[in-house]
Amino acid sequence: MARTQVFQNRLGFALSIATLSVCAILHLATFLGTVPPIWIVPAFCLLGLTIILANMVRPKRGSRWFTNGFVYAGWVLLVYAVLTFVYVYKTTRGATGVEIINGQYVSTYKSHITGPATEREYREFPSLETRVLSAWFAMMAAFCATRFTAAGDHSSRRT
Repeated sequence: MARTQVFQNRLGFALSIATLSVCAILHLATFLGTVPPIWIVPAFCLLGLTIILANMVRPKRGSRWFTNGFVYAGWVLLVYAVLTFVYVYKTTRGATGVEIINGQYVSTYKSHITGPATEREYREFPSLETRVLSAWFAMMAAFCATRFTAAGDHSSRRT
């Protein structure tokens, strides 16, 4: 491999791991308190760079699809992200937002009031959005990591 390809490969793998780490921290933080969705922006930027590099490098050769640990992690995270989305959809009853109108907490869907909400739902809603996005981005980062060779892995070299 050329030096630039090696650099892109290692940088892409490092960005994948960084994205997974940021998403894991954000995801765990949503269980501990309120995490506004704006905090997902760093993970989004890292993921964007990872995807760009994943499209620039050649895929690994010599490794089997089913033996890569990141593939398994990606599939597990995909199932988890879908289940998290379903949980959030059921919990919020399909609401896309919560507001205070005339001193009452209400759930909204496209600016239409869909029903009353509790104070807990009002305070928890931003964290639920962050939870879904962090799970989804982590899954994408895991699948992107399959495109890169780890720093010590030379299985993609031809012998």
